[in-house]
Amino acid sequence: MKLNLKYGRGMVQADFRAPRRFAELKPKFIATLQKPENLVSQALAHPIGCHDFDYVFRGASSVLIVVPDEAQRVGGGVFLPIVLERLYRLGLSSRDITILVAGVWGARRNGIPQLLGARSSGHGHPRIVYHDARDAKSMEYIGRTRRNTPIFVNRLLLDFDRVLVCGGVNHHPFAGYDGGPSLVVPDCAGAETITRLSALTLDPFSPRLHPHCRGGVIEGNPLQEDMREAFRFLTIDFLLHTILNDCNQVIGAVGGEPLQAYAACCHRIDDIYRVPVAQLADLVLVSGGGYPHDRDYDTAHRALHHAIQAVRPGGVVILAAQCLEGAGAAQLATWLNEKDLSRLHEQLQRQYHPAGALAMATRQKAGHARIIFISNLDSALVTALGFHSAPTLSEALQLAYAWLPNIDNCYLLPNGSNTIPFLV
Repeated sequence: MKLNLKYGRGMVQADFRAPRRFAELKPKFIATLQKPENLVSQALAHPIGCHDFDYVFRGASSVLIVVPDEAQRVGGGVFLPIVLERLYRLGLSSRDITILVAGVWGARRNGIPQLLGARSSGHGHPRIVYHDARDAKSMEYIGRTRRNTPIFVNRLLLDFDRVLVCGGVNHHPFAGYDGGPSLVVPDCAGAETITRLSALTLDPFSPRLHPHCRGGVIEGNPLQEDMREAFRFLTIDFLLHTILNDCNQVIGAVGGEPLQAYAACCHRIDDIYRVPVAQLADLVLVSGGGYPHDRDYDTAHRALHHAIQAVRPGGVVILAAQCLEGAGAAQLATWLNEKDLSRLHEQLQRQYHPAGALAMATRQKAGHARIIFISNLDSALVTALGFHSAPTLSEALQLAYAWLPNIDNCYLLPNGSNTIPFLV
């Protein structure tokens, strides 16, 4: 068979001898004939666990709308004009509304004003504030979680009569899911909170990442549980999230009481993106999903994180991810200099750093399976990652055949960034 994998803005190709047991793992394709605007309006009119949107926000003197800095990707151009129009109908003016753009360490200025739409004309645009985790003066301490994480959040979350959290939900490789509580903590949190919260990805007893810090896992996931606990320190009045399919089309929307609505969102995306497998494979072929999902190693690691869950110990993973922008994580090369996993773990426990956690996650994967990496990265960096470099897909396959002369089963993940295999 002819094998075609997305690679940057192009493809890599090779002839492939599929073993007797071969399966392509990919999300369900779900489409809808309903317009995204209708889906959002229905979610506001028929919420989960609370009164409808108009009831919740009627009589409000001021409203804070929290959106992700990637709001455009999750349908912000659809839901923001609708939400603003409803608030204006309820008697609020643009002066009464502020949009807080969330983002870990600092929100990117990704064209939020352009998403507000013509419907807000005549009212003016609400004030837009971009969260900055390093701006200590804008933070307020609101408590400490049971895991001893101090919670500092953007003061705006406490200054408004009503708070609405808008966005979308996807699987997160460590937190289980993004969106929902994570849009507030860590995305609107202070630097100390982000660092302490992120450190929960480390197993406190073994030199590895916590085994429950995985996509689609909530129960026992210390990162997700801490985020939810911190979320409950605040009064968030309503949540509105979109559901996207594999083509980034809005196919659903959920609104309501924040945690109940969020749980419904998580269930919906599990049904789309989690793929059951009956056994672990000898060989897994995975594409990062093409640009922008493979723009750098830090981003492409998400696909590898998913693929490694489908391969047996000692098996082989072939990862195709162009990584034109390099490692993507500042100081990754420095952290990779520490070859001993126990010492790396000790250093991260003393002073957590995201590049160090990426180095540890990478080392764990390289210890579980042999990884062949087709990329634009320097071969020295690929070696430092613990991987084997291959210039083409054909050569990667030849190397895999040499290591595994009797391949019994194989999985193909054509878009590894959003495909979550799980063993049943």
